[in-house]
Order: sequence, then structure tokens, then C-alpha cells
Amino acid sequence: MYKVAVILCTYNSEKYILEQLDSIFSQKNCTCMVYISDDGSSDNTLKLIHGYSKENTNYQIDITNGPGKGFAKNFLWNLRRIDKDYDFYAFSDHDDVWNNKKISRAANFYKNYSNRQSFLYCSRTTLVDRDLNLVGKSIFFKHPPAFENALVQSIAGGNTMVFNSELKKILDRVDLDSHIVSHDWLTYILITFTEGNIVYDKKSYVKYRMHGKNIVGSNLGMVPFFKRALMVFDGEWSKFFDSNLNHLKLFDGSSRNLKILDDFMHIRNEKRLTHRLRAYKKSKIYRQTFIGNISLIIAIILRKI
Repeated sequence: MYKVAVILCTYNSEKYILEQLDSIFSQKNCTCMVYISDDGSSDNTLKLIHGYSKENTNYQIDITNGPGKGFAKNFLWNLRRIDKDYDFYAFSDHDDVWNNKKISRAANFYKNYSNRQSFLYCSRTTLVDRDLNLVGKSIFFKHPPAFENALVQSIAGGNTMVFNSELKKILDRVDLDSHIVSHDWLTYILITFTEGNIVYDKKSYVKYRMHGKNIVGSNLGMVPFFKRALMVFDGEWSKFFDSNLNHLKLFDGSSRNLKILDDFMHIRNEKRLTHRLRAYKKSKIYRQTFIGNISLIIAIILRKI
């Protein structure tokens, strides 16, 4: 039986939190300890969780008040406060529903790697409406996870991520006083930069509710594309890159990844268009889809990267 720490952050989560807790404690071949950090809920979230805990005394739940600095810092702060050793750690959104084989699926992949190296499992998600009716699946990204992709794109939601203690040690070094775009994107960047092991599963073991209040939505269709395009033009993309690059200063990358990072900085700093495009071609930096790469080239041309 694997011991798993589930890092769950809540905020006005009364509608769906109990269903998610049920799915977590229904996991096969593991025992879960759920660490909940509530970021100032004004509804019945905490009352429901405390009631659930009293009714299910065999379930392990630890509840605390979050730092109140946004979802990304709440997740990483919640992870950092865990001072016990677990076989795996898993981020959890408050309104998802997990397949009962989610953790065991990740554990099966982990058997192929050394436990002395950092490891991250992530996957696609199954998109559902608020009543769990099927909407579709997130895009399957066919290109391999790599630092040259992580610099410009996050490929998987934190709600799919399962990782080992070696990666926790890396995430615990993140500067929580600095701006963080998203905990999942930063996790992807750091594991690839430090040459850890990463598995991206084409199968889905998480039902992701699309209900209009999600902080981060689906990547399907043209609406997300136009949202990303707007982020390019208004400079938000560039600010995201600034934030992520700032965090890399605290970590040691391989010589290969340092070269990729140097090429990326050349693209960002070069004023001459032809030189920027030449540096881009040399760098091998990529996004996972054709449209995504078109967006990237446009951003490079406009110096919005």
C-alpha cells in the first residue's frame, strides 16, 4: 500500500468538495492523507469538511488556513508544510472527481525509474459539465515533455500531477515571496530543467468540471486560442516568462538546458528581427501544436516574448 499526501486547496468549494473527497479516499492500493489549505472561504466549505471528517474517522484529513496569496502559492505553501515522508504527493483541485486508479496508474509508471531521482506523472483530463456529463477530453500532446517545451508552455494541469519526494524537495525551494504564474507550469519547468523523469499519460484519470468558475479552463477550441493571442498582444505572456525565468535562478540545470535557456534569452533580448528568428530556429524551442507554434512565432516577431 502506497502512502500518499494529497495537496488540496479550497475556496468557496461547498458544491463539490465532498464528492472529490470521496473519490480521493476511494483510491486503490494506497492510503491517502489529505492536506487541505483553505484560502478564506465565505461559504460552508470548512463546515462541510469538518463534518465529513467526523463522520469518517478512518480518513486522514488535515485542515489549515491558507496564505491568501492566490491559488499557485496556496498549493506550494500547502505542499511545503508537510513534514512527513510519503511515497507520493498529488495536487488536487476541489471540484474534480478522480478515477479510483489514478494513484496506482502513476505508481506503475514510477516502477520504471530510480527513487533517487525526481519523478513527475501527469496526464490528460476528461472534461465534464457540473453534473459530470461528458464534454470531451483535453488535447493529447504528442511531442515529448522537455525543457525546450516547458519554457513556453504548460502541458498538464496540476490536478493530474503525482510526484515523489525528490521532486517535493525541489518544489520546497521555490521562493514563495516571488510571483508565481501557476504551480503546475512551474513544476513542469523545474523537473525538466533539473533533468528529472516525467511521464505524460495519454489516458485520463481525472474528471475536470467545466462550470464557469474554474481558474484555468480547457485548452480545446478557438476561444482559448484567442485568449492566448490576446495575452501575447497585451504583454501578459512576456510577464509570465519573466516570472518563470526568475525562479530558475535558484536551481542548477544541465549544460544542455543551460544552453537552451541561453538561446531563449537571446531570442527575448535580440532587437533585430532576423537575428531573433535565426535564434529561434537554432534553439529548438517549441509548443505542442501547430497553432501554438504560430502564436509563438508571432510573439517573437512582435517582441512580446
